Amino acid sequence: MISQIIPIAKPLIGEEEKKAVIEVLSSGMLAQGKIVAAFEEAFAEFIGVKHAIATSNGTTALHAALLGLGIGHGDEVITTAFSFIATANAIKMCGATPVFVDIDERTFNIDPLLIERAITPRTKAILPVHLFGLPAEMGKIMDIAKKYNLLVVEDACQAHGAEYKRRKVGSFGIGCFSFYPTKNMTTSEGGMVTTNDDIIAARIRLLISHGSSKKYNHDFIGYNYRMTDVAAAIGLEQLRKLTAFNLQRVHNALFYDSSLRELSEITLPTKNDGHVYHQYSILVKQRDYFQKYLADRRIESVAYYPIPIHKQAAYKEYEQESFPVAERIATTILSLPIGPYLTEDDRQYVVRAIRDFFEKYLPDNPYFSYRDDASEQNKISRLNGRVKIMDKEKVELVLGRKEYNELVLLDINSLKNERILITGANGSIGTSLLKRLQGFNILSQDAKIDFLSTDIEGNHTYMNVTDFNNVFAVVNKYHPTIIVNIAGAKHAPEGEHETWKTLSINTIGTKNLIDCAPKDCRIILASTCKSANPEIVYGASKLIAERMTLNSGGSVARYFNVVESSGNVFEIWRSLPENEPIRVAPTCQRHFISLDEAAGLILYTMMAKPGRYIVNSGHLLKMGDVAERLYPHREKIIISPRRGDRLTEKFLASSEDIESYHLGTSVIKVKNIHDKGSDDDHK
Repeated sequence: MISQIIPIAKPLIGEEEKKAVIEVLSSGMLAQGKIVAAFEEAFAEFIGVKHAIATSNGTTALHAALLGLGIGHGDEVITTAFSFIATANAIKMCGATPVFVDIDERTFNIDPLLIERAITPRTKAILPVHLFGLPAEMGKIMDIAKKYNLLVVEDACQAHGAEYKRRKVGSFGIGCFSFYPTKNMTTSEGGMVTTNDDIIAARIRLLISHGSSKKYNHDFIGYNYRMTDVAAAIGLEQLRKLTAFNLQRVHNALFYDSSLRELSEITLPTKNDGHVYHQYSILVKQRDYFQKYLADRRIESVAYYPIPIHKQAAYKEYEQESFPVAERIATTILSLPIGPYLTEDDRQYVVRAIRDFFEKYLPDNPYFSYRDDASEQNKISRLNGRVKIMDKEKVELVLGRKEYNELVLLDINSLKNERILITGANGSIGTSLLKRLQGFNILSQDAKIDFLSTDIEGNHTYMNVTDFNNVFAVVNKYHPTIIVNIAGAKHAPEGEHETWKTLSINTIGTKNLIDCAPKDCRIILASTCKSANPEIVYGASKLIAERMTLNSGGSVARYFNVVESSGNVFEIWRSLPENEPIRVAPTCQRHFISLDEAAGLILYTMMAKPGRYIVNSGHLLKMGDVAERLYPHREKIIISPRRGDRLTEKFLASSEDIESYHLGTSVIKVKNIHDKGSDDDHK
């Protein structure tokens, strides 16, 4: 245990700053004077703009910038729902109305795809925030602003020196910076407005000095938002050190990235060449427990921000609005110490503490159970991400065979540099697929697989597949080379009660993905054995989706009942008290595959030539026999199959036949009996 707390932030004030302040104090000129002017000139040159106007803090910089642009009563300003409250307060202080937009899941910045939907005839400006030092998507934002003739004010209060495509933030629109002591550089308190517009700069200079163009002459009502020479003296010295400070922050972030990347229980910050890491913010499900654990080990961490702006008491008029990404991120985000004050020992200590938490102290969660033996096999199991509903021994007991290692340990090296968009990834198969991809990236020494999920924790985070405009926007944004469509309505009996929902997700959703896919993008549909000679709406809709996908040049990964999937009969049996009998339809016959086989089948289908693929599941299994193998000493009560369930599962449709075997005999390519196939299907 270390003796001193590792703080979340700490200003680095050297002898240079102290000497500069003493010189100002000795001069007798403490208020705004030539030192402020020198600081403004140096900061403008650093950002790459004509003008920099120093203010008393970041909030006054935002307020002055908005007022300088003429923002006032009746105007609307579009901004993010996830930021420090000053962003929105500055808009209200002008008498204007903040219009909130949700954030991008990966960057925590305003989502440009949602901005246009929020524009009304009253919209006057867009106010993006470069949160935590990561630049917002300024190219897209400036294009939207130009299209609709809108002003842009950049909240760069956390992004001193950050760059978007090698251009400093604060140089695109009107830039606003804060020099609070926790920032990448400080003046103790202070702010700055940056612009290339001579007229706007002149107006802001009047606004921050009581509207006065010369002493005791006031052109309009203004404010005392001036910076002092004392603050500017600190700022000049800090600005000289800023590049070195930022480089050290990036170095610390890279150390965290490389040391923590294999921990699948946390999400690391998005990498970007222009990121200056004002904060190193991770996502962790058990945040409060984790934060307390860190505090007990004298590591300070802070949740920026636990309550989105629209949920604050000061913004009650917005409480009925919903921004699901911001709301969810607010419950899991946590910032770790990242500043240039960290020593090598500090970084090592933080990393060791975090790794110990997930390897020794973490309570049960859906993805990981702690085991005392830190064996290599256990580490590999964590990377592969099996959802531990059943252990391997019981899985193979159900299967009546060994798992196919050809699928469990499938080499997916040929997927390097692909950009994969995955729908429906919140289910068991989707989760396992994501973990497999993540595990590959952790172990890969060079190129990675870029993958994105549209479903997180049950919410359609990025995309509702039944909404064409939504699908088009997401696909157009991410330009995937492969779309894996796992999204599907629930199967029997739920799917038969909500017929339209079943049809919409399975057929319209598939059609939308096909229509919106880029020209060279491959569609992979995750389907079900219920599509073989379907007798229910769920199976019929999946068959339609299969044919649409195949006709578009895509492929189908058709899987059977997955042993470890959530909500199946095995989960129900396991949850029963030991003295309660097992309810089973004994004569029902089913094909089964494991979760890792299902994920492996999808991965294989991504790499194979177009076609329909299934796992060679072996012989049909009677549910009565399976129940007896798993629970030989438990009482069994005979029940009838559920509505929509077949007595005997189909391996192939009556119009289908085996075309070829792959990966030994673990994967079968299926053809229509009227098709002509090829035995050389793997590229």
